[in-house]
Amino acid sequence: MPGGSSGGSAVAIMADLCDVSLGSDTGGSVRQPAALTGIIGYKPTFGKNSRSGLIAAASSLDTIGIFANDVESVKIIESVIGGFDELDNTSIPSSVHDQNKFETKEKYKVAYPEEYLNAPGLNAEVKKNFFDTLDKLKGQGHEVVGVNMDILKYALSMYYIINTAEVSTNLSRMEGLRFGGGDVGDVKNYQELFAKNRGKFLGPEVKRRIMIGSYVLSHGYYDAFYGKALELRTKMKKEFEKVFSDVDFLVMPTAPTTAWKFGEIKDPLSLYLEDIFTVPANLAGLPAISVPSGVDSNNMPIGFQILGPYLSDEKLLDFAKTIK
Repeated sequence: MPGGSSGGSAVAIMADLCDVSLGSDTGGSVRQPAALTGIIGYKPTFGKNSRSGLIAAASSLDTIGIFANDVESVKIIESVIGGFDELDNTSIPSSVHDQNKFETKEKYKVAYPEEYLNAPGLNAEVKKNFFDTLDKLKGQGHEVVGVNMDILKYALSMYYIINTAEVSTNLSRMEGLRFGGGDVGDVKNYQELFAKNRGKFLGPEVKRRIMIGSYVLSHGYYDAFYGKALELRTKMKKEFEKVFSDVDFLVMPTAPTTAWKFGEIKDPLSLYLEDIFTVPANLAGLPAISVPSGVDSNNMPIGFQILGPYLSDEKLLDFAKTIK
């Protein structure tokens, strides 16, 4: 499996069909496929790249990311597609970009979340590769420190509440008719028409998220689930701000495992665990990138993930070039 959900864009790079491709990263859908296929996968700061034309899944999480074989190609494409777009109401104004300039340096202070690396499902070879990469960074003269971010243990839970709630809201408009292909025959009224077509072209995972999202937004559960997730999300953003007041970057594995065989994992909850290291960047709206850092004993690629402060994308990409 190349990972999802923008795995096709990653495969296009690996199959040498193109030099650069785009994907939508809602909870890691650019970075995870990049890690599993051994290429670069970049997710910009939320609002840096226009989403005009994208069918929304989770509006507060969706970002347009870039796949490539090298960071320089990513930088070139980002210099073209990044920036304010009046057609996207989440697009960051140019004045905000100008106020958030970061100087690039030769040596950086890099942190990693110590407790979070005890997360369930983290493969032993992936973990060893991560610490080997940290040793390489130290050898290059960068300072590497461990930090405690206890809030991260709630990241996956709050992500799958916020994500499903927004998916449920956004995809309720997909009634099976608007984009063609719907069956309009043998119906007596609009109610029958929508009942016959709604959900017709949605896959099982999408339907699952719509049902979960409808539940967490329902009367009696909204405050207990969705409201609490939003509250924790705010705390997480403040925690990231605190960490980045002292360090330049936060690093962690991109995915807890390497690629698995098609159909090997059937349990949806096991698949959700694959997002454990990627969702924090989406929840906080921060830039992040996955770069190849080696292979496991089966020659499957491993990804190393770097997160930067809000709008530090240019500095993040420059630092990513040093990971070998």
